[in-house]
Amino acid sequence: TERSELFEKLSHIFRRHANVLNFIRDEPGALYVESKTTLSRGKPLWLGGVTTHKSYVSFHFIPVVNPKLAKTLSPDLKKRKAGKSCFNFAAYDAELTAELDRIVAAGLKSLKPGELDLTGMSC
Repeated sequence: TERSELFEKLSHIFRRHANVLNFIRDEPGALYVESKTTLSRGKPLWLGGVTTHKSYVSFHFIPVVNPKLAKTLSPDLKKRKAGKSCFNFAAYDAELTAELDRIVAAGLKSLKPGELDLTGMSC
């Protein structure tokens, strides 16, 4: 289905960064990732995921709460934002997927052990 394909394309963004991410749930319709290094209170930090819903697919990426990273979001991507770190998609958009890919790469580069505590931040 279209949502399954969208889920796979958005999940691929996290899969490209498997060297720095732990996949704590990886099944059809649900992918959750955390940091491999300890970033928050001596534990890995839940960083985001991709989930399929009835009429859309959500892409969560906690580091977008960082004001520096949030300022880089395009107006079109901001329109997809739901909450502080979640983006919802009803259909595939190559341009926005590429933008999310760049944001994830930048967000992961900015993570440093001991400097980030985003406990409780989610969609």
